[in-house]
Amino acid sequence: MAAAAAAAVLSSGRFYALIGFEIHVKLATTTKMFSSSSSAPAQATNSQVTPHDMALPGSMPYFNRACLEAGVRAALGLNCQINKVSHFERKHYFYPDSPSGYQITQQRFPFASNGVFKYPLLVKKDKLKSSTKYKFVDTPNSFVLKQCRIERIQLEHDTGRSIHDELQHCTLVDLNRCGTGLIEIVTKPDIQSSLEGESFLRELNRLLLKYGICETSGLETALRIDANVSLHRADTKPDGSRVEIKNLGSFIDVRQAIDFEIKRQEQILSANSSIEKETRTYDTNKHQTIHLRRKEDQIDYRFMIEPNLPPLYLYDDSDKHKYQKDLVNIDEIKRDLPISPLEERKEILEKYKDFLTAEHLNELLRLDMNDYFCDVMSQLDDNRLRHIALEVLLNDVKSISFDGRKIRKFAQAVSPSLFADIIKHVDQRIITRFSLYTLLTLCNKNRDSTRTLKSFLDEHNMYAINDPNQMEQICSKVLEENPKQIVRYQTNPKKAIEQLHASVCKKYHGRVHNDLILMSTRFCSFRMTFQRFHSTKPTPHQQTMMARGLPKRTPIDGVQHIIAVGSGKGGVGKSSVSVNLALALSRLSYRVGILDADIFGPSIPTLLNLRDHKATTLTKTNLIEPLINFNLKCMSMPFLTKSEGPIVWRGLMVMQAIEKLLRQVAWSPLDYLIVDLPPGTGDIQLSLAQLTTLAGVIM
Repeated sequence: MAAAAAAAVLSSGRFYALIGFEIHVKLATTTKMFSSSSSAPAQATNSQVTPHDMALPGSMPYFNRACLEAGVRAALGLNCQINKVSHFERKHYFYPDSPSGYQITQQRFPFASNGVFKYPLLVKKDKLKSSTKYKFVDTPNSFVLKQCRIERIQLEHDTGRSIHDELQHCTLVDLNRCGTGLIEIVTKPDIQSSLEGESFLRELNRLLLKYGICETSGLETALRIDANVSLHRADTKPDGSRVEIKNLGSFIDVRQAIDFEIKRQEQILSANSSIEKETRTYDTNKHQTIHLRRKEDQIDYRFMIEPNLPPLYLYDDSDKHKYQKDLVNIDEIKRDLPISPLEERKEILEKYKDFLTAEHLNELLRLDMNDYFCDVMSQLDDNRLRHIALEVLLNDVKSISFDGRKIRKFAQAVSPSLFADIIKHVDQRIITRFSLYTLLTLCNKNRDSTRTLKSFLDEHNMYAINDPNQMEQICSKVLEENPKQIVRYQTNPKKAIEQLHASVCKKYHGRVHNDLILMSTRFCSFRMTFQRFHSTKPTPHQQTMMARGLPKRTPIDGVQHIIAVGSGKGGVGKSSVSVNLALALSRLSYRVGILDADIFGPSIPTLLNLRDHKATTLTKTNLIEPLINFNLKCMSMPFLTKSEGPIVWRGLMVMQAIEKLLRQVAWSPLDYLIVDLPPGTGDIQLSLAQLTTLAGVIM
């Protein structure tokens, strides 16, 4: 409901939204940012704590180089300007899970800033309404691309975890997480809808995982997101008012929280009230944002330079100290980076261009199936099988995984090798397309990763019935159980076949192939209907018609070879080819004639400069003498009719006219007769094929 309401607000044209993110990324390092404690998750409470993590007097921070290298990789992936000199500073605030009373961060002097990140909009192109104001790069084989500016990326450490005991009425603190390395990515307010926000975060998550900046967790994402949402009237400029939604832990939560907040702020603005700066949280049960506290001003944090850490220096290949091992070289890190997800998708499109389109890949991204798709493709070596696998992913698996929301669970239950094996069995007709969905559902519910496909097929008897004789017996039995369908077949065969098709599928649980069902049910229905309503002995008239057969082919007197020239459509130069072929054979000293069989639009007289001539001479045997020019015998319908008079041609008249042009013209003697056919297929082509023997056809 919130999504539809927010979409209605933005599409009305009365308001526009500006959304920015503050994204906290837990770095994939073995130790914390400023101490030697392990940063491994899910350990015993307060078992990974050093004096510095507890803020004991006299303890000093020691910076972890791996955190900086991970941050540089993120900055390069987000196309940021990397500052070679940056500073750490203290951000003061009191909270029980922060023993020191401050956080070491880089709020005012970050190591990276001013970036631009391009991401695909996760929506089908045909669903982009004309009323939306998206500006994107759109080509037939590309993604709908948008971009978001990155304000800064800063290094900082995490706080501890507060555990609220409602029974004991106390709060417990676990410091295992305190001091864990983070980078905070702050964006400009370039996002304009929850769809854009979700698309941006999903692409960012893919980049961070690809570059090894964060680790894959059991959750949807390892990111913690703060969303700043502000809604403004279309005729006003941004006034700086915004609402911050804290600690969003999944992409779905981000989208739902933004949609709810847009609708909430629209109601406030419609009541002629103003948006107050505040911090809210999102209740996943009630699907709404809840007020937490007043938005603190930056002066409340009392920022100051961290006295225990020196400035942070970075280098590149242009610096004279670049060869020192203890320095972090930006260019060296850049050379070791893998290709970005965007470039990787371009390679995938090129690799599987025979069946994969950008729209397909965009849908796979929306469903979070991109990695699973690539793993499945690596298990198949035939593009035909890969195409089948793609269709199954975008239909059956999409439905089973609840539109991609449970694709991780599906990927764990159905390994890419098992999925590829299922596709091979479908192609080999061992499994029917009807039973495929049921089989995938059973595999998805399985928790034993060692089970083979054969065990599923044996347990549930899902092997397809491929024997035509058995299939005919099955359909005959179903017809005997449904005698009304035999009667219906006489008046409405299509509806009867559909009913019988459904009955066979239901009775045999999808174990029969669709083509075998249709073939067998049609045959059995026709046979039973024919036996019931018709005699098996033909009538005398039927016997007479059957005895007549097709017309007999007879040669044309004096003509050795007949070559037909045809085309699928008009205006492609067919008549020109006919004339040039005849002239070329004539120059080789062959006796050549040309028949203009295109009686609907004859053009041979014009090409041979015989447009105003008529064929009026008859031989002693009462045959028409053809006209001759360029040493070619020529006959066309305009030679026999008045040019200004229209002629109405019907099927039988056309056949008789062609037979007369072949048999009642003095062609003899000829080595080759070139027949210029009308475009397409029709009575003339059929008549020519039935009346004469062709030496060849040029299409």
